[in-house]
Amino acid sequence: MSLKVTIAIPTYNQAAYIEKAVQSALAQTYPFIEVIVADDCSDDNTSVLMEKYKTDSRVTYKKYDRKLGRVGNYNNLLYNLSSGNWYINVDGDDYLKDENFITKAVEMILTNINIVAVVADCERYDEKNNTAIVYTSNYNDKQVVNGVDFLNAIAERKAQTTHLTTLYNRQKAIEIDFYRLNILSSDFESIYRLFLHGSAIYLKTIAGVWRKHENNTVLLKSNNDSVKNFILPLSVSKYAQAQHINLKSWSNKVLKTMIAATLLESKKQSYTRLIKTFLYCLFAYPLATLKTVCNVKAVLKHI
Repeated sequence: MSLKVTIAIPTYNQAAYIEKAVQSALAQTYPFIEVIVADDCSDDNTSVLMEKYKTDSRVTYKKYDRKLGRVGNYNNLLYNLSSGNWYINVDGDDYLKDENFITKAVEMILTNINIVAVVADCERYDEKNNTAIVYTSNYNDKQVVNGVDFLNAIAERKAQTTHLTTLYNRQKAIEIDFYRLNILSSDFESIYRLFLHGSAIYLKTIAGVWRKHENNTVLLKSNNDSVKNFILPLSVSKYAQAQHINLKSWSNKVLKTMIAATLLESKKQSYTRLIKTFLYCLFAYPLATLKTVCNVKAVLKHI
């Protein structure tokens, strides 16, 4: 049985990075792939750079007539432009590192049942400091993990997943309304809900590299964007409740983690930003914010 895999590459003004992203997708050893580059009205030379791939039957380049925005682009790629059984999203400024990742993932998918996602480790590369950090999980290679258990491990900081290094079942993702929220972590909210529908396979390999640079969307976020993003654990918990799964404790833990991380990130920028962020958090989630600030041990985990 041959599974078709979509490697989706949403992009906007990422001409400096886009070729690396496309080349990394084409370097995958798995043969049954389609690579779709969706350009959200870039005004740089992305379209010129993509000319070299127009004779490659594996690659489709689509430049929109109107701007959809980051999450809108995710949606259009998944629902309208793709045809794969399985799907992975590689933002235009990131790239895949392990050329055998999809091959290994499909092998595991075909030999296990009720798998909704395959996750792997991710490297975060900081361009400014020329440093790299690998985010990994405390599991054995090729381990099958119940989705709810994986979520609890994430809350305990014993496991991780990233958009870039998660290959997921496209049909199931569509069924559960992937990318339904226009927030910074729409991808995580979607993946976490997907875990409630089956098991995940963990592959102990650095599947991709997430680049940290001055134009990252998540680094340009405002205080309001950050606080709006805190709906993630509450949304997942409410969805789980409809599936008769209790994630209230998980939700509270993740919310406090997000608040702590946001406050510490604000502190790195300036004390003025820290105070403004604290007030935003306090107004939106007073109890969770106060508990987080009072729990020094929890805050120190993020330093």
